[in-house]
Amino acid sequence: MKHKLINWSAVLLIIVGTLLSFYSCATLANSVQPLDNASVNQVVTVAEQREQLLAEYSQNEALPIDQRAAATVNLGIYYGPNSVIAVARASRSEHPQMRLAAIQAAEQWQGKAKWDVVSPLLDDVDRDVEAQAVRTLIILWPQLSGEYLDRLAPAIYRHLTLLPNDLDGDLERAWIYTLQSKFQQAELIYLDRFENRKEPRVAIAYAEYLKGIDDDEQAQHVLKQTLIEFPESAALHYSLGLSYLRTGERVKALRRLRNAYDLEPNIGSYGYTYATLVRENDAETAITVYRAIYQNHAQPAYLYALCDTLLNAGQDANSYLAELESIAPQNVVSKLKQLYLPN
Repeated sequence: MKHKLINWSAVLLIIVGTLLSFYSCATLANSVQPLDNASVNQVVTVAEQREQLLAEYSQNEALPIDQRAAATVNLGIYYGPNSVIAVARASRSEHPQMRLAAIQAAEQWQGKAKWDVVSPLLDDVDRDVEAQAVRTLIILWPQLSGEYLDRLAPAIYRHLTLLPNDLDGDLERAWIYTLQSKFQQAELIYLDRFENRKEPRVAIAYAEYLKGIDDDEQAQHVLKQTLIEFPESAALHYSLGLSYLRTGERVKALRRLRNAYDLEPNIGSYGYTYATLVRENDAETAITVYRAIYQNHAQPAYLYALCDTLLNAGQDANSYLAELESIAPQNVVSKLKQLYLPN
């Protein structure tokens, strides 16, 4: 068993950042212990209003189809009556774009809720809708049994036979085989493609498979081999850095993650991961990176990380905290202040 690097301050920051990135402020507020009932009620009301508005947009046939589809996808961050009804109706729409949007919304839900919306689309008349339904539900494969597997298995088989015999098709086949625990079949595809085409995309897909079966040593070998031919690939450096994190090789991880960010500073996730790892020993670098990626992307997670790092370093964070208060739940900001600021 390989040892994993555990940096609890970084882990906490990544968890909070993930919450801020993938949930609306109103949704996040429900997952944090409230300071008082009034503030929670206010946030819940705002969340309900937004959910209702999106549901109305989704079902309003007078609106352009692109706008309706976008509203439907955004309903996935909720799971109230309005969102459930609107997404279900979208899944039965005559427009393939709306059915695809319903799948994208349901992707953000869990278990049976996802299944109930998406499974009727496994044999949709539109190939793109059918394919996306399979891709969404295959994630549930390890959890399914009985009639659920009986329903999904034929759809997956049909989907596999319809995939093109090219790089895209092979990589998707290998991904599906991996989810089905058909590791030998997946390995053969990845190995064949890698030996014949040592390019970043293939190497990263193969390395992610190897990481998934806890073979980080081979994953690192694959990535390093490909880096010889593609030393300017930020994605290769990033994938290798994450593998080093998994095996507890902090210095090597920092080097690769820094390389990824230097090569592609406009990709926020590269900067965020690098800064979150480096902040323990080099707060100034972390602050600089967090500030840069927030200016470029305006993600709440990046602003939260910047505030947290400034406060932890004893620096003035007032202007950023004020900005954070305008986009994040009050109790999240209050708890952050409580960690560092005197009463």
